[in-house]
Amino acid sequence: MAAEPVCPRWEFQLPLAPDELLRSAVPTQYAVREVLSPAQLPAQLAAFQAAFRAQGALAVLQHFDTLYSVLHHFRILDAAAREDALELVMKGGYGLLSPLIGRVCLHVLLAAV
Repeated sequence: MAAEPVCPRWEFQLPLAPDELLRSAVPTQYAVREVLSPAQLPAQLAAFQAAFRAQGALAVLQHFDTLYSVLHHFRILDAAAREDALELVMKGGYGLLSPLIGRVCLHVLLAAV
């Protein structure tokens, strides 16, 4: 029997305050690497959108700093930038969760048989 591939385990802890995502207590805990300036966000959101089209929901993980930066600067961004970012977050979140929901439902259905 072949051994299962070893994948790094990342911990993502829900913070009590947004600033808690800026630091990591342990090496496997995810932390924001860079808070982008508002001037950088349009280009980075466009890159995220292109990556999302090509890679699907995994682009959320690769461009998390961009999304965090949108939330960090939310009050000063124009409405169009906020709406675009939130739409991408919703699509990405659904894309990441839908396979998990499907597996959980299948597991529950099989357990009931």
